[in-house]
Amino acid sequence: MTHKESAGQVAALGHALARLRESETRYRTVTATAIDELLANAVSVVAEGLNADCCRLLRVAPDGRRWMLEAGAGWDEGWSGREWFESETDTQLEYLLQQPAPLLVEDYAAETRFACPAMLAAHGIRSGLEVLIGRSGAPWGILGGFSRRPGVFSPESVNFLQGIADTLGAALERAHAEERLAWLAQYDTLTGLPNRDLFHERLGQSLVTAERDGCQLGILYIDLDGFKNVNDAHGHNAGDELLRLVARRLEACVREGDTVGRLGGDEFAIVIGKLATADEAESVAEQVVAQLAQPFDLDGRETLITASIGISIYPGDGTDASLLLKNADTAMYQGKEQGRNNFQNYSVELDEEATGRRQLAQELRLAVARDEFELHYQPQVALDSGRVVGIEAMLRWWHPERGMLAAAEFIGVAEESGLIVQIGEWVFETACRQTMEWQRAGYPDLFVTVNVSPVEIRRGKVVQHAQRALERSGLAPCHLEIELTESVGVDDAEAYTNTLAELRELGISLAIDDFGTGYSSLSSLKDFPISKVKIDQTFTRDIVFNPDDAAIVQAVIAMAHHLQLEVVSKGVESERQAGFLRRCRCDIAQGFLFGAPMQAADFKELLDVSAGRLLPVRSSLTGPAPAFPLAAVA
Repeated sequence: MTHKESAGQVAALGHALARLRESETRYRTVTATAIDELLANAVSVVAEGLNADCCRLLRVAPDGRRWMLEAGAGWDEGWSGREWFESETDTQLEYLLQQPAPLLVEDYAAETRFACPAMLAAHGIRSGLEVLIGRSGAPWGILGGFSRRPGVFSPESVNFLQGIADTLGAALERAHAEERLAWLAQYDTLTGLPNRDLFHERLGQSLVTAERDGCQLGILYIDLDGFKNVNDAHGHNAGDELLRLVARRLEACVREGDTVGRLGGDEFAIVIGKLATADEAESVAEQVVAQLAQPFDLDGRETLITASIGISIYPGDGTDASLLLKNADTAMYQGKEQGRNNFQNYSVELDEEATGRRQLAQELRLAVARDEFELHYQPQVALDSGRVVGIEAMLRWWHPERGMLAAAEFIGVAEESGLIVQIGEWVFETACRQTMEWQRAGYPDLFVTVNVSPVEIRRGKVVQHAQRALERSGLAPCHLEIELTESVGVDDAEAYTNTLAELRELGISLAIDDFGTGYSSLSSLKDFPISKVKIDQTFTRDIVFNPDDAAIVQAVIAMAHHLQLEVVSKGVESERQAGFLRRCRCDIAQGFLFGAPMQAADFKELLDVSAGRLLPVRSSLTGPAPAFPLAAVA
């Protein structure tokens, strides 16, 4: 065999060994399970494959400027884990980032493109080869081999090192994807807080610690009041930003070691560990309520929300995670019922009440499916003519076990469960159809009043339901009146005003019910397109005996008439009350004097028997004034 043939065989053998070593390297690198092992394997194989004196694997920091020696071979111990700024101390790294192709240096002593890095100079490095790991322009790091002799690395070395870097980059991408999937399984992507599953896990761990240390632990269940209004008014992007800001404020309210989680939607929870007393949980709740009541800046719009919070304490309110969360949730709903923007501690009595409400909610769902509701009607009489001009439709539920229930006994549960929307639609349909039947039977001027829940307005269904009921029944819009409570627009006046304006555009009248007992009597008259006010029966009851009640009723009537509004007085039970109201120029009266709420057939009979006139013409209606002097009526 000639010398030339021998050299060719050696070269072929070398290439074969290189390919075999690269294949082995790919296998070993890809199957490494730990990142540290993965990086150490890569450096070890590079050192062996390139026959290099030193190897290094640098990882770039998130800012793109700092680098750290994550794995290496042949370096002095003091360089391990060291950070530096490449723009200040290692111009070679900066060059490599600007020219992302493999960097081959034959001899640092003759290099003119950059200075020999301090790390290499300190170890007598003469030649080197480095390649980027990961995507060009946004690398994960740099992999390189170095020698104390010049001209050691060849084009084959470049291919070998690039293959290792590509395989390593793919493995790191997979590892990053797995980490991301693991993160997504445990954290809320919107707020970055632990999600429901991780929160339960953290709560379980905290309970183990609390039991071991013999200390109390607090759970705060937080629900945002009025969050849906933000979504409806400003869009879901604004809602998402609000949730992110809420998360940051909640984190600011707790200590290190406590856990804040997002359970879903606009519901959050906090685990407060190592409580000396239960009062400490209340202090955190007070801080949360105060923080969330402060305005939020949503793209230049000042937005206000509040929070309702329920508190449960380990071990008194439960010893496992699910029970503690359930009890805190129960307390939170009690807080909502008490006006929102507050916190409520759990108690057994609350739980019993909540159990009853859950049972009632289940029965209500069955009632909707079985059509167990009906409407009763109470006449409204014009005081100047004594004739029936309208009726108020009142919801009743024929409960299979408890008998007939008035709306006040179940309407709150209907609102909480969302069933109020379906029930409200049925009320509109039934009331409009029945009123149209009475108009065709000879009472063409009758109008019907329907009570509407604030929840129905918040959910944006009232306009559609009313319009559809009018179209199906044939009732004219001017013969439908919607009755609202005074506090209907307290949470979001703008949203309510828009809905009420749409109803008015349809020709539907709006009335404020129980006037004088709510939170915003005067502002409701000013801000909403109201055409009628109804004086609450608490003022009507004693008007012929109590000067204060008489003065209030007179003042309300005078003010309403000045604003071009009609007045209805509820709870009229005697002719003396009716006479007083007539002399005060009240427009309409309603109460047991004319009839209790009754079924449709009975109401039709009442109309026919009385020929539509229910107010008797007696001396008490036109006789002398009460013993105390009446104020002047405008």
